[in-house]
Amino acid sequence: MLFVVISLVGFVIVARRLGWSLSKDLLASAFPLILVPILSVIWGCLITVAVRVLIDWQEPNAIIKWVFGFGAGAYAAIPNYGLLSTNLVRITVPQNPHERLLLLRDSMIETVSFIGYGVVSIYLSYWGQPFF
Repeated sequence: MLFVVISLVGFVIVARRLGWSLSKDLLASAFPLILVPILSVIWGCLITVAVRVLIDWQEPNAIIKWVFGFGAGAYAAIPNYGLLSTNLVRITVPQNPHERLLLLRDSMIETVSFIGYGVVSIYLSYWGQPFF
């Protein structure tokens, strides 16, 4: 039960808000584009390590681990949910170069951070412990 509460509060509420703030303030702003994938991978890896530490500490059963551990971690690993109005941006092809850059950043943030989360999660599940 403690695992579910920590997972829901820690990942679904706190980590999502931190990730959204990170995306809004740094990643989707005038931050250099080259640093966006680096910071996105770091965010995904930090979420993965936090999920792994929680799983190792609480040792939940398989269903709870997959749903509230890896599922909540995957949700928190994508820091920019709702940052752009995806209904307006993706239906029409952006004509403005600034809109194209925003769409590229948005897609890069969500894809790279989720891939980083997945790769490190698989590594930690099968071959290792957290890096500390």
